[in-house]
This record gives sequence, structure tokens and C-alpha cells, in this order.
Amino acid sequence: MSDTNTTFNDSVTESSVTEEVAIEPTISTELSEKSSVSPQEDPKEMSLIGHLEELRRALGISVGSVLLGALLGFMFRSPILSALTQQISGVQFVFVAPAEAFVAVIKMSVLFGFFMAFPIVLRELFWFVAPALTKQQRLLTVPVLFFWYLLFLVGAVFAYFILLPVSARFLIGFAPEEIKPMISIGRYIGFASILILGTGLIFEVPLLLIFFNRLNLVSLDYLKKQRRYAI
Repeated sequence: MSDTNTTFNDSVTESSVTEEVAIEPTISTELSEKSSVSPQEDPKEMSLIGHLEELRRALGISVGSVLLGALLGFMFRSPILSALTQQISGVQFVFVAPAEAFVAVIKMSVLFGFFMAFPIVLRELFWFVAPALTKQQRLLTVPVLFFWYLLFLVGAVFAYFILLPVSARFLIGFAPEEIKPMISIGRYIGFASILILGTGLIFEVPLLLIFFNRLNLVSLDYLKKQRRYAI
């Protein structure tokens, strides 16, 4: 009887040891698998990092394109400055500070660089938001970007040939005849830059609203309700 009990106890002990030995590799395997997954390998974290890297790349290309265009504008500063000042006749342009002429040229060059690099900026904007768009939305975005830049150019040309001379003559006309206009070149460049750039952006608004409506971001009912504020 005692031999039977001893044999039974030995078998129970062996089976428990076998189970413990089988469990230990399983636990160690699970622990090693858990420890091998680091926060850096999280798909969401990696996609966020990749998204930020893509944003940095797009910003770098856009800023670099503007700087290259500004460098080109600085190299041709004399003809560009003459093209801006000839829109107002009978006015003497002066500068009242030692660095005013230099700052005005830099401001004019940056504006010229933005005009030259605007298509590249639009392209980088499209490549940045394209992964979040559907195939139909991407097909719609390409022609919209083209006409967006075209409208921007139309608005800038309209401001240069019509708004700039008309508005300048209108404002100068308030001065009495015995007072001769002497305009600061720095302030005139700032005035012309805001007028040309602002008009170009305003010309893009209708197409931008149509594009947002096609993407279901803005509804026609909302635009109708907000029409009185725009007017």
C-alpha cells in the first residue's frame, strides 16, 4: 500500500514539474515578445513621425523655393523697382533712413520670390494633404490648384495695372496743388506689396469656396447665411 502511495505521489510530482517546465518557456516567450515591442515601433507613432517629417520636407522645399526666387528678384532689383515706380507719374520717390532703400529692396525681392515659388508651394501642399484624400478628391484637386494659381496671377496683374495706379492717384489727389508729393520708397513698396498680394488672394476665394463645397466641407446653406457678413 505504501509503495502504491509513493508511486502515485512521484507521478503527481513529475507531472507538476513537467507542467511548470512547460509554462516557464511560454511565460518567457511572452515576456520577450512584449519587451521586443518598443514605443518606437508603434504603427501610430511611426505614422505620426512620418507625417511630421513630410511636413518638414514640404516646408523646407517651399521656403527654399521662395528664397531662391527672392535671390533672383534681388539680382534683378533695378528693373523690378522701375516697373513698380513707373505706375505713378509725377511723383518723386525718396528714402528718409539709411537702411530704408535696402529694406525696401529686400521686401520687394521676397514678394517676387513668393510669386515665382507659388506653384511649388501649391504642389507641396497637395502632396502633403493627398494621403488624406480619396481618389476622386485627388483628381479634383489637381485642376483646382492650376486654376487657383491662374486666378492668383489674374488678381496680381489686375492690381498692378489697374488698382495700383488708380488708388495711388486717388490718394495723392487729396493733397493741395501747392504741395508736391514725395513718397517714401519703403512705404510705397509696402503699399504695393499688400495691394498686389491681397488682390491675388481675394481672386482665389470663389474657387476655394467651390472646392470646399465639393469636398463637403462647406455647404451652400451656410454660405447663404454668411453672405451678409461678406457683403
